[in-house]
Amino acid sequence: MKKNYFLLPLTLLTATLFAQNTTTSDGLWNTAANWSNGVPTPTELVNVNNDMTLNRDLQIDNGGEYYIFGSAIDPVGGNTYAIQVQGSGILDISGKVEIQGNFNAQNNSQFYLRSGDTLIVGGDANFQNNSELTIETGAVFLIKGNLNLQNNNATLLNGNMYVEGDVEAKNKATIDGTGSFQSDGQVVIGNKSSLFGSTSYCPGTCEYGSGAGLPIELKSFEASLNENNKKLVEVKWTTLSEINNIYFIIEYSTDGKNFNEVDQVEGAGNSNRELNYSRVIQLENIGSENYFRLKQVDYDGSSKTFNAVSLQKSNSTSKFSNKADATIYPNPSNGNQLKVSLENFEAGQYDLALT
Repeated sequence: MKKNYFLLPLTLLTATLFAQNTTTSDGLWNTAANWSNGVPTPTELVNVNNDMTLNRDLQIDNGGEYYIFGSAIDPVGGNTYAIQVQGSGILDISGKVEIQGNFNAQNNSQFYLRSGDTLIVGGDANFQNNSELTIETGAVFLIKGNLNLQNNNATLLNGNMYVEGDVEAKNKATIDGTGSFQSDGQVVIGNKSSLFGSTSYCPGTCEYGSGAGLPIELKSFEASLNENNKKLVEVKWTTLSEINNIYFIIEYSTDGKNFNEVDQVEGAGNSNRELNYSRVIQLENIGSENYFRLKQVDYDGSSKTFNAVSLQKSNSTSKFSNKADATIYPNPSNGNQLKVSLENFEAGQYDLALT
């Protein structure tokens, strides 16, 4: 009889282990061969370690736990797929997920977006009925449609949340934390709800929390001539962090005023570590004065343009640092003397032009 007491927990443990399902290769989500135990059901423990293409809706029910460490992408231009989390289901993202449909979380479900990771929802997002959301520092949650929060939904926002449409919060729905929340549309708050403590209507554009996050933090940007081919210029830059950054544009000018795009480089989306980029630009008619600058573009189409660097034929490299600062005084000048204060410039030779 004593042996029977030991057999029961061992049997339950075996059943629990068989309920796990893990990706085995990149590919289509709905292909059984890409999984250790076939296409996952809504109530399984699922680990996504590969880059998967969504070709079905994702549904997570009571008992289901989905952990995404790789990516799950619903490509633009095809069918529209959605995510549904309900009945104490858990969705935990430590990678990148993009859907073209809606994202619904309800009925005591839990959603986590980990630090430095991204969720893009092409449709609406609806969170209700005691659902809980946690957006960690450095994470970005982009909603291209509307956001609806209601019925005791609780959101801890320490990262960044962007809504291109309207926002409605009602029936004790709250967003709190140390992060930033932005909406291009109107924000309606009612029935004991609040966004970072605010209960006021906002007609749009609206910002809450720490406000708009910096799209990228640029450490350095430089351009240098190729020693063997003076028509080739290598452009290099380093970012310390990136938020919602879809791509960079490299622009070129011969006068420092009128710039044209010469190349595009894909951004990291979201990153909280140092990243290095480089590109070789071919110029057919390089002049004695050449200017390069960097432009960054967000997922929502907004952009930021950084200061240009000047590259002369006589100088092999021109450098820029966002930490560098040059002050010329007095301004306006007394006509006799100008003083220049330089801080945090990298060692090298610089040309100063007053216009």
